[in-house]
Amino acid sequence: MEKEATSLATSPFDQLRARRKIGIAEAAEILNQKPATLFNWAKEGKIGYIQYGPHGRILFFEDEVLKFLEDNIHHPRVDDSQHSLK
Repeated sequence: MEKEATSLATSPFDQLRARRKIGIAEAAEILNQKPATLFNWAKEGKIGYIQYGPHGRILFFEDEVLKFLEDNIHHPRVDDSQHSLK
């Protein structure tokens, strides 16, 4: 019986429920984007989200938002001609 309780506690549903979820405004702030942009990205499949009901609230998993940010950071290229020794 104890094994059964342990397996239920670590079910995929419980793992999803345990992850921190954030609203579109907070996710947009983290990504420095407008909420409308995030909504479009979510609908285009660029970033994962969950929605409660057909017209309900959209939530993002915080860890996925941070990973999206990390994967999409654009580092400016250093122009070597400006930094050459003369």
